[in-house]
Amino acid sequence: MFNVKMKNHCSKYALTFFILLILNSCDPIVGYEYHLRNASDSALIIKFKANRNVGDTICVLKILKHSDTLIYKTEIWGSNPHDENNRFLKLFDFITAARLDGKPVNKDIRNRAYWNYKNKIVHFGLIKTGTNIYTLVLTNDDIK
Repeated sequence: MFNVKMKNHCSKYALTFFILLILNSCDPIVGYEYHLRNASDSALIIKFKANRNVGDTICVLKILKHSDTLIYKTEIWGSNPHDENNRFLKLFDFITAARLDGKPVNKDIRNRAYWNYKNKIVHFGLIKTGTNIYTLVLTNDDIK
C-alpha cells in the first residue's frame, strides 16, 4: 500500500517537473510587421533589403495609391515585444520610398517619429511574447 502511494506521489512530481521543463525550454518568438498606408494620390515604390534575407536580395514593392500594404513581416527569437524606438528599423540594411517617376518622398521614412507603433501581446505561460507593428502614413504633402 505504501509503495503504491509513494509511486503515485512521485509520478505527480515527475509530471509537474516535466511540464515546467517544457514550458521553460521553449524559446519565445517576437514578430515584427512594417506597414505603409499610402494616403496619397500617387503610386509609390518601396525598396528595401532586410538583413535576414539570404544573399543580396533587394525587395521592390509597388504601393498603389490610397492603399494599406504590409511591407515586411518576420519573427525573431525573443520575448517582451516593445517599441524599439530609434532601432525600430534594425531588421533592414536599407529602406527607401519614392514616387513611380523616381523622385524621393519628402519625408525621411527612417525617422521613428513618422511611424505609428502598436503591439499585440500574447502570453506564453509566464513569458510575454507577441508582435511589434509599425505603420508609416504618407500623404500628398509627403510626396510633392
